[in-house]
Amino acid sequence: MSELKLSNFDAVAFDLEGTLADTIPVHHATRAQAFTEHGLGHITKEQHELGPTYGSSHFDILGGILHAAGETDKDIPFSQNEKVLQIIETKGALFKQAAGEGFNAMPGAIEFVQAIALHFAGKLAIVTSSEEEFIHPFLARYDLTQLFKTELVIGHESVIDEGLNVKPSGDPYALAMRRMNAQNLLVFEDTVSGVASAKKAGAFVVALAFDKQNSLLFEQGGLEFPPDVMFYSYKDAAAALGLR
Repeated sequence: MSELKLSNFDAVAFDLEGTLADTIPVHHATRAQAFTEHGLGHITKEQHELGPTYGSSHFDILGGILHAAGETDKDIPFSQNEKVLQIIETKGALFKQAAGEGFNAMPGAIEFVQAIALHFAGKLAIVTSSEEEFIHPFLARYDLTQLFKTELVIGHESVIDEGLNVKPSGDPYALAMRRMNAQNLLVFEDTVSGVASAKKAGAFVVALAFDKQNSLLFEQGGLEFPPDVMFYSYKDAAAALGLR
């Protein structure tokens, strides 16, 4: 296992949602609106928060919420569940409208990316389950486009176009490693499924404890694919890496 020293890594990858971009409020608002429009406004906040523990894809998150609320079972894969598909369509339209101007950044994220980019020019990737049309407005808003090569902005479409599986499969991060010719990848993630994806690809993973439910799981331990280290802020991560 590598130590958390910049010199031990030859490339860096970030998840987008909840790691760099503060999309959680947008997801919650548009998801709640979509559920309400489909007659499911009674589902509780706590049940909504359980969605990401079922995975990181839209199908898993929305299907997980329905399952946690007792509105569907898992006999039919979430990706084939008609109720899930209908909610995804509604939520997707609402989310796209909200995301057009670029998401807000997580506290300290932009400064952290700018600092670490000085050490990994051309070897920075974004690896996310999000559609790529949602990534680029965020990068443009914060003038980060020049730090990430086009082929290293790896969203849902890139993974599917390569005939690969999305997170929590290790395929997305393995794809990033191939494209960067990286042997020792440092990854920043905020969810259990995202950490699992990176660990399966052989990366060293920093978990950022931004999401309440996932952070509890990181803290409790016992995960099949635990992070190598966890921090509660980018400031703490920067200090550990010696970034200024």
